[in-house]
Amino acid sequence: GLFEDFPMLVEVYPVRSEQDVKRLYLEVNKSESVKEIDLPDSIAPARKQHIDFACEELTKLYPDMFKPSERCRPPHLHKDTLRNKLFQHSATEGLHGGQALLDAVLQVNQLLKQRPKSNWSAKALRGYDKAKANDCYLGLDDYAWLESML
Repeated sequence: GLFEDFPMLVEVYPVRSEQDVKRLYLEVNKSESVKEIDLPDSIAPARKQHIDFACEELTKLYPDMFKPSERCRPPHLHKDTLRNKLFQHSATEGLHGGQALLDAVLQVNQLLKQRPKSNWSAKALRGYDKAKANDCYLGLDDYAWLESML
């Protein structure tokens, strides 16, 4: 074949009734897909730790800006999406340590804070006042700010 065999973890849920099947179906369909950062990887465990540290600190600094839903609207952020975006972006590769990454993200937040309100998109403007009230502008531009970390 084209692919070699590989080990796969499968979780089996016992169901006893059609109601159990419906409940399980709804639960499974509410779940979020596994992010790349959460896949097993022996190459970048330190980088993952740095990203986890920075994201955890950001959620402590700006608790009202993080939402549990992946589909949150600006100016909100989703912690796991942020983790994955940071992991996928080359800007985070050269930063050594979680504190260095956190400092870089906070510096970008300060740059975003200085952007005039008139320079934000119409979509971002809907959440601008909340971002300003919480002093967190990272969720306003759909992670385009990652480019400024290069």
